[in-house]
Amino acid sequence: MNQTDPAEKLLQLLGGKWLAAAVSAAASLGIADALIKSPLTLEGLAEKISAEPDALRRLMRVLLGEDLIILNSESRFELTEMGDLLVSGELRELAIFVGSPFSWDPWSALADSVRTGESAFAKHHGNALFDYLDQHSDHAALYHQAIDEFSKREAEAVAKLYDFSTARRVADIGGGQGRLLVEVLSRWKHLTGVLFERPTATERAAVSFEKAGIADRCEVQIGDFLKELPDKVD
Repeated sequence: MNQTDPAEKLLQLLGGKWLAAAVSAAASLGIADALIKSPLTLEGLAEKISAEPDALRRLMRVLLGEDLIILNSESRFELTEMGDLLVSGELRELAIFVGSPFSWDPWSALADSVRTGESAFAKHHGNALFDYLDQHSDHAALYHQAIDEFSKREAEAVAKLYDFSTARRVADIGGGQGRLLVEVLSRWKHLTGVLFERPTATERAAVSFEKAGIADRCEVQIGDFLKELPDKVD
């Protein structure tokens, strides 16, 4: 049985933030979107994403080491199966969110948060998360898109594995852009649904419902689930 050396394991844990930062930077730069159609040389990629070639080379070495890309026999970079997930519409926005300063910086106050019981996010930004998002629409859009991508596979599994046959009206409380309701109502045609959410996510949710063909069976209710909940749901 192979056992990881404790020191090696700890060093991997401590270096995790650097890997997360590298993956987030790759997503922010649009590297996967640039490579998805065809492999590119370092110079070609640098030109396409407007990056400094030598700095990009160092980032690409990290991505190579983590199996997100490969360097083919023609010295061109290609995406791996995992790297494909960093394209737009997959997990790109989640990766960008992880490294975004508004999301990343509060983690530096984690120890203080444990000592005091106060929210690290609120201490750093001066507001709790959802109040902050209400005041910063650009960050709210990134947050909700990231959560939508994060929950996609889970929502698909819930819709497939849970038996909704006896339900008639279901609600997703704080459901963001409505990913769970899209999956559930698309599979279970007899259901109607309610998305109960703050206004920062509901506009995109309405678009998602229309695109999925469930807009006539799903309504959006504006509210704060910390204060109230929708009624008449199963």
